[in-house]
Amino acid sequence: MKLKLLSLNVKGIREKVKRRAIFRWVKRQKADIAFLQESFSIESDADVFKNEWGRGQIFMSYGSSHSRGCVVLIRDGLDITINNLETHREGRYVIIDTTIYNENYLICNVYAPNKDNHQVHFFDSLEQKILSWNAENIIIGGDFNTVFNRRVDRISASKTKNRIYKGREQLLKPMSNLELIDIWRKRNPKQRKFTFRNRNDKPSVQSRLD
Repeated sequence: MKLKLLSLNVKGIREKVKRRAIFRWVKRQKADIAFLQESFSIESDADVFKNEWGRGQIFMSYGSSHSRGCVVLIRDGLDITINNLETHREGRYVIIDTTIYNENYLICNVYAPNKDNHQVHFFDSLEQKILSWNAENIIIGGDFNTVFNRRVDRISASKTKNRIYKGREQLLKPMSNLELIDIWRKRNPKQRKFTFRNRNDKPSVQSRLD
């Protein structure tokens, strides 16, 4: 079995033209499952999003109209059964217990807080939540707002390069405890690509947060 997964911070898809463009792009990529973060979705958006996604399945956790929110898109025709679902009350994650091609998978889309002290609590509680599902296989995607390896996943200004990120350290614990790997880094051991750039810092800060 092979699954094609996509993860993208969309920075808001309540605007119709942008939302439809992103949905079309995901379908063109022929992704089995797509994780979208910062959807800015609220509960009243649910029917509109579902209608526009079409015959596939869509699962959402709601933030506000200008922050947070996670969306999981599942393509039409994927051999998947949804056994259970949990969403974060503030739009920080969607967790779906599934059976895909007769195997159990816990699918988790995450949008982590961007403040270091908030991340510590969030990653700890997320680990406990995932452990409680007792899943056979775990797939976690999303925007973690921190990096796994500062040497290859971040280019930082001199004032921040020696800083200790407690959120990052807390994230590495469940990766070890749950035997998770960073699949992109495993497939690209030396490549440096970034998903975030802060041009206000000189030199600019670049990080692979997704």
